[in-house]
Amino acid sequence: MTIQLKTCRELCATLLLVVFVSFAAVQAQTYSNPVIPGDRPDPSVIRVGDTYWATTTSGMWEPAFSLFRSRDLVNWDVSGAVLQTPPAWTIGDFWAPEITSFGGRFYVYYTARRGDDRLCVAVATAALPSGPYTDHGHLVCQPFGSIDAVAVTDDQTGARYLVWKEDGNDRCPNAEYPNRKCEPTRNLAQRLSADGLKLVGEEVELIRNDPNSWEGHVVEGAFILRRGEWFYLFYSGSRCCGRNCDYALGVARSKNLLGPYEKNPANPILKKDDNWQCPGHGSIVTDAQGRDFLLYHAYRNSKTGFFIGREALLAEVSWGSDRWPRINAGRASSPDRASKDLFFDAFDGPNLNPIWQWPAFRRPYMKIESDGWLVLSPQRDHEDDELGGVVAQPVTTARFIATTLVDTSLLKRSSVAGISVYQYHGRAVGISIGGRGTISTYVRDDEKHRPSPCESGINASRIYLRMTVRDGSEFRFAFSLDGQNWKNCGDEIRFDKIEGARIALAAGGDRGGAAKFDWLRVAPL
Repeated sequence: MTIQLKTCRELCATLLLVVFVSFAAVQAQTYSNPVIPGDRPDPSVIRVGDTYWATTTSGMWEPAFSLFRSRDLVNWDVSGAVLQTPPAWTIGDFWAPEITSFGGRFYVYYTARRGDDRLCVAVATAALPSGPYTDHGHLVCQPFGSIDAVAVTDDQTGARYLVWKEDGNDRCPNAEYPNRKCEPTRNLAQRLSADGLKLVGEEVELIRNDPNSWEGHVVEGAFILRRGEWFYLFYSGSRCCGRNCDYALGVARSKNLLGPYEKNPANPILKKDDNWQCPGHGSIVTDAQGRDFLLYHAYRNSKTGFFIGREALLAEVSWGSDRWPRINAGRASSPDRASKDLFFDAFDGPNLNPIWQWPAFRRPYMKIESDGWLVLSPQRDHEDDELGGVVAQPVTTARFIATTLVDTSLLKRSSVAGISVYQYHGRAVGISIGGRGTISTYVRDDEKHRPSPCESGINASRIYLRMTVRDGSEFRFAFSLDGQNWKNCGDEIRFDKIEGARIALAAGGDRGGAAKFDWLRVAPL
C-alpha cells in the first residue's frame, strides 16, 4: 500500500508538471502583444531553468535597466534593476542592455555616456539574474561611440566574443553640422578575457551598413544565434526612433562566428504592418520545448503609438527549408491586451514598488510612512519648480484617468505637489496644488513654461487631483475636496509632443517643502 501511494504521488506530481509545461507552451502560442507594455525599448531576454529574465533600455531614468521576470514569456513582473545608482563614470543615456550567463555568473553588457560625451560599452555582473549587480566600468569607447553590445560564445573554439556597433551613423549631418558626411556604421567583434570584463586581441568587422538599401546609415542591435552549421546575426537597420522612424529587422549568416556574413536577400524579415511600426532590436530565447522566440520592440501603428513609446513584443521564430529564419511572416500580432484596472498603488510599503523610476541624477527624497503615505521632496539642487522631485512609471495606454490624494500639510508657502504626464523635465503636462492654496495646470515645452492658475484660496489639508488623457494629446484636469464632487481646472489642453510618456507624481518649490501622496490609481477611460 505504501509503495502504491508513493507511486501515485509521483504520478500526480508528474502530471502536474506536464500540465504546467503544457500550459506555459499554450500561453506562448496564444499571447497577444505587447507582452511588456509601455516604453520598454531594446529588450534582452534569457532563460534560467523555468524562469525568463529580461531587461530593457532605461534612457535617462534610474534605477537603470529594469529587470523583468516571467514563467511563460507572456506575463512579466518588474523585479528590480541592474544599476540601482548610476556609476560614477556615467553622465546618462543608459541604453541597450544585453543580459547573458557564462561560467555560473550573469553579465549585463550595456551602453552609457561617459563624462567626455562618448558612448561606451560597459559591463555589470552578478551571481544571480536578479542581482545585485556590480559595475566593472567600460570596455570600449570609440571616437564615434560604441553601443549595442552582446556577448556570444563560439562553440567551435570555445572563445567568447563581444559584438557591438561602432556608431558611425552618429556622424551623419544634423541641424548643428549640416555639411558633415556620414561615416560607415560597423558591427564589430573582439575576444573577451576569461572573466568577460576586458577586450583582448584585435577587433574584426562582421557587417556594415549599405546606404543604398533598406538599412540606410544604420546596422545595429546585433544578436547572434547558432543553429545547425550556421551562425545567424540578427540586426536592425534604418531610423530607430521618433515620428520619422522606419526601423526594421534583418539577418545575415555565416559558417564561422567571425564571418564572412551573407545578408538574407529577403531582408528585412520583420517590418511595419497594420498594427505595429518600426520593429527591431531584439534578442532570441529558446524555450523548454526547443522553440525560438524573439523579444523586440515596436511602436503601435497609430497616432498614439509615439505617446506610449516603444513596447516589448514577442514573436516566434521559425526556420525555412532554405535555412533562413522567418518571424510571423514578417508581421506582429494585434495590439489587443487590455486591463480592467491598469494600476493601483496604495504605498503600503515599506519599499517603493520597483515599477517606479525617477530622472537620472535627480533622485528625489522618498519615504513610505508606516500609515501608507509616500513622502516626496526634491533634493536641494533641484528645488526649482513643480517638477523638482519626480517619481514616474511608463504609460501603457493613451486613454486613461489618473487620480491621486495629496496631503498638503508638509507644503511650504511656495511648495507645490501634483500629478503629470512626463517625458523629461522640459516636456510635461500636469496639475499641482501650492502651499498657498492655489491650484494650477501647466505645460512645459522645453524653454516655454506655461502655468495657468484655476483656483486660489483652497484651505484643505487633503485634496484629490485628477488627470484625464485622451489619445495622448488631449488633457483635462480636475480637483476635489472629498473625492466625489469634482471641479474642472481650466479648459482642455492640447499638446502632442510627448513621446514615451510616464505618469508622474511630483513635488518642488521651497527648500524643505515636501508632499505626501496616499495612493495613485490609473484606470482605463
